[in-house]
This record gives sequence, structure tokens and C-alpha cells, in this order.
Amino acid sequence: MTLTEVIQVAAAIVVSLGGGGAIVMLCASWLGKVWANRILESDRRKYAEELERVRFELGRASLVHKAQYETEFRAYEVIWQHVIDVQRTVVALRPMFDQRDPKESDEERRSRRHREFVEPFNAMQAAIWKSKPFYSAAVHRELQELSHLIHSEAIDYQHGHPDRDPDYWQEAMKNLEAISNKIDAVCEAIRQRVSGSDTS
Repeated sequence: MTLTEVIQVAAAIVVSLGGGGAIVMLCASWLGKVWANRILESDRRKYAEELERVRFELGRASLVHKAQYETEFRAYEVIWQHVIDVQRTVVALRPMFDQRDPKESDEERRSRRHREFVEPFNAMQAAIWKSKPFYSAAVHRELQELSHLIHSEAIDYQHGHPDRDPDYWQEAMKNLEAISNKIDAVCEAIRQRVSGSDTS
């Protein structure tokens, strides 16, 4: 084989490999772009679905939060009205400046006042417990403490007597002050909860 023939064969091999290499490079480049586009489209679809799911969850959470807030607010309105009714009747059990009807005996008056107290107190207790799952635990604790103080005053009234007990009126004043302070605490707990500063 002559030098010319060797050069021609070598040139043919180089051309053959170069052209094939170019074709392989072009095919690889095209295939790479196709796969990259498919992966990109798959990612786009996946992220679009994820975004839609997040939007749905946020929308649902917003609706649930709104419904929960409205339910909680209504519970506070109902309970607070009962608290005010009970406050009025517990103060009337043994008022400091008592006006007595001469036609009504002491026992009849005490029994009437107690009856007038019991119904609102029971209604308040029912409202507190029926609504318990729908409002703040912090507000519930305050309401439970208030209920205990009011119940204690009713017991003191029922079993005490101003003629027998020297501290009868002092106990009444102390109990009513504690009840008034606790009502203020309930009010503040509700206010904080409604304004969003309490998250419990």
C-alpha cells in the first residue's frame, strides 16, 4: 500500500468517524432536549398540582377558621348574657340595703330569692357546658372559677342568717367582690380571645 492509499484510507476513516460522531452528537443533543423538556413538563405539572392542592387546603382552612370563629363568638354572646343574668340574681340574694315586704315572711323571702337565683344559674351552667368544645379553654377555666364563686355565695346565703352569723354581711361583701372581679376576668379573657391576642 502506497503512502497515498494509506492517507486516503485514513482520511476516509476520519471522515467516517467525524460524520458519525457529528450524527451521534446531534442525536444525543436532540434526545437530551426531548428528555429535558419532558422532565420540565412533568415538574411543571407536578408543581401546578401541588400549588392547586395548597390553594384548596388554604381555602378550606380559611372557611373552617371563619366558621369556628363565628361559632365561638356566638357561644360567648350566649354565655355572657347568662353571666349577666346570674350576676343580677346573686347580688339580689342578700343586698346591703334590703327592702322587705311586710306581707312576706323572712322564710318566704329567702326561698323566693333562692328560686329566682337557681334558674339563671342552671341556665348559665348549661350554656357553659354545652358550648365547651367550641370556645377557648382559658375562657372555660375563668367561667368555672366564676361558677364556683357564685355557687359558694348561694350556699352561704342558703345556710347563713344575719341574726345568727356575726360575719354574715362581711362574707356577703367579700363574696360579691370576688364574683365581680372574676366576671371582669371572664370579660377580659373573652375580649382577648375575640381580638386574637389569646390563641389557647
